[in-house]
Amino acid sequence: KTNGGALCLDNVKLVTDSQLTPETPVDPTAPTTPDNVKAVAFSESTIKLTWNASENTLSYNIYKGEDVVATSVTETSYMVEGLEAGTNYCFTVTAVNGDKESAKSSEVCATTFEAKPEAPAAPSNLKAEALTESTIKLTWDAVEGANVYYVYQGIIKLVTVAEPTHLVTGLQAGKEYCFTVTAVNDGGESAKSESACATTLVEEGVEKP
Repeated sequence: KTNGGALCLDNVKLVTDSQLTPETPVDPTAPTTPDNVKAVAFSESTIKLTWNASENTLSYNIYKGEDVVATSVTETSYMVEGLEAGTNYCFTVTAVNGDKESAKSSEVCATTFEAKPEAPAAPSNLKAEALTESTIKLTWDAVEGANVYYVYQGIIKLVTVAEPTHLVTGLQAGKEYCFTVTAVNDGGESAKSESACATTLVEEGVEKP
């Protein structure tokens, strides 16, 4: 509309007032949507979320899909706990100011760590048998879930073996030796087995030291 002046329009589509869609007015007090949201797995059951601070914000809400994980979070980070191991989870964050809540942030995802196996049970039925003046043979029952075994003489770890048997060599004749064994896997080392002892042989005609 002009005040009596001429108006030239070139290649312009004219519309009526009813066809115009007014822009939604911007509320200067509404919180802005959180950005730079990141998710990092911390353990088998936890994922840490971080994000940049939003304007006009008193707190933040955390969502997993449509489910509310946490509300009234005042920091720009949150540790989600109680998750299942080896599982992918996705989250969004909103900013809150009174009764006003921003749009959801971009969705971010992370996968919790795989669960570690439990440490195996302690080996049982450990036996020690003297074979010669300098060797003792150890045997024990195989332990389910064990990858290897540690053989100890007192507090000293002698060797790591894959099978439930070991021949201890280089011993003195006629002397008693005691041993224990533990089972090991990715979950850790078991408790020590019960001790087993044996005395190395003495050659005939040689006095026992």
